[in-house]
Amino acid sequence: MGDSRKAKRLPDKFSIQPSGKSLFRMLEALKPHDHLCLIYESWREWRAATVPFISIGLRRGEKCSYFADTSTADEIRKYLAQEGVDVISAEKSGQLSILLAAEAYTGEGFFDPDRMIALLISEVEKAAAAGYAALRVTGEMAWVLRGYPSSEKLLECEAKLNRDFFPRYPCLAICQYNRRKFDPEIIKGVIMTHPLLVRDDNIYSNFYYIPPEGFLTGQLAEVEVQHWLSNIKQQWQMRTSLQESEERYRTILEQMGDGYFEADLAGNFTLVNDALCRLLGYSREELLSMNYKQYTPPEQQEAIFKAYNRMYRTGKPILHLPYEIIRKDGSRGFADTSAFPIRNDKGEIIGFRGIRRDITERKQAEDRIQHLTLMLRAIRNVNQLITKEKDRGRLLKGVCNRLTRGRSYFGVWIALLDESGRPVTYYESGLGEDFQRVVNMLQRGELPHCVWQALRQTAVVVTTDVACCKDCPLLAKCAEGAQLTVRLEHEGRTYGVLSTAIPAAFITDEELALFQEVADDIANALYHIEVEQELERAEVEKRQLELKAQV
Repeated sequence: MGDSRKAKRLPDKFSIQPSGKSLFRMLEALKPHDHLCLIYESWREWRAATVPFISIGLRRGEKCSYFADTSTADEIRKYLAQEGVDVISAEKSGQLSILLAAEAYTGEGFFDPDRMIALLISEVEKAAAAGYAALRVTGEMAWVLRGYPSSEKLLECEAKLNRDFFPRYPCLAICQYNRRKFDPEIIKGVIMTHPLLVRDDNIYSNFYYIPPEGFLTGQLAEVEVQHWLSNIKQQWQMRTSLQESEERYRTILEQMGDGYFEADLAGNFTLVNDALCRLLGYSREELLSMNYKQYTPPEQQEAIFKAYNRMYRTGKPILHLPYEIIRKDGSRGFADTSAFPIRNDKGEIIGFRGIRRDITERKQAEDRIQHLTLMLRAIRNVNQLITKEKDRGRLLKGVCNRLTRGRSYFGVWIALLDESGRPVTYYESGLGEDFQRVVNMLQRGELPHCVWQALRQTAVVVTTDVACCKDCPLLAKCAEGAQLTVRLEHEGRTYGVLSTAIPAAFITDEELALFQEVADDIANALYHIEVEQELERAEVEKRQLELKAQV
């Protein structure tokens, strides 16, 4: 179950970046033969790693190559210039080259790992012949998503580079992967094939890296299992050591921050500490007159009974049993319990004692991470749809469906407005018949309170008060939820509004920024559809005029 205490910063042995040291300083510490992957989710993360990586190499007199894909060569030149690089001189001298990634990786129309490695070896040898100490390379890997023949050999190439190239040749490289665009399985493989990983302004010695002799055996699953088993063994050894220490020095003295309890065989408290009182919200006197069923949800009582009954029959302790609790004020949280039998002089079990740890924040964090993962996947799907769909109706209906798929959002609706702000049409997903209340309002020319607010401010409108939107089907869908509403605007033109609902606990600046990004992408797509339609109409009118002229 793991430790339920608040997460702490990993020891420095998990990171090559000591606490307090900037990413730039850590990039300066990289050396030839280093092979890194950058897994980023924002432009800021991308720029903070890639641009200094190249500028540092140029200042050190290394040969530097940038393989561009989603970025243009001029954008890279601009960013390097902002870092103080004399880009014109660097390119003119041949020290800096900015190439198209697709041409470099798929020069013959398909991707060949061995050809790519041979190309890099050739570039290293050319750099050495020209007097450069090392070759420094970074490439945008989005070209893989275009489906070039044999691009599925990407991970094979990464592993072969670790075996045949980086140990032997003075080269260091960062492979760039946008997490929002790549499938999680590919990201997983990328992590397994890079000894170093750049993430969140940090550079890590990759705990999940699998050496090429294991990755390329054709038995990757077996290698992964062995890797996991080794980790499990290490974790078990650490946990066992902790349990022995707790037994020696008395658990109750070492864990005073956690709830401690003793109970009889029926589950009635006989002893509690202040931490347990705080956890459940009751006074000591109240708890000492209570049974476990009084603060446990009915649906979980049987599982808890079976766990304690098994301990009573076998004498084996309960280790890390997580379950939901009901506090005195009716709110719910999560606790992780480890319990041990209490024996009398005859060795008979007469009760239980244990530690109860509040893991509510951890559970909420796990739920937020799961939600964020689903949301990022939904955003990727929406972006894929936007690049393909040119029909406005199908686009907006598809956007609604993708945002609710996998429960990333509880429900979504989009309303398009005319220039006077009156509703023109609307789309929804996940709301069903409940959406009819909103439709009725829109048909009467009435705007819900959240829409009215969104049209008057640029930021995302967050609504948690049901009284503000009594007929809102979104808030009804999501218990303890919050409604998010934002206008769809591009270059000063308002196309409509986007509205959804998520648990209020998930509302963070990152969540709001992602939702705003979705709205901006939708508005941008509507703008381009409108432009294309105008161009088509203009082309039709042009042809009609030409035909009239011929007559």
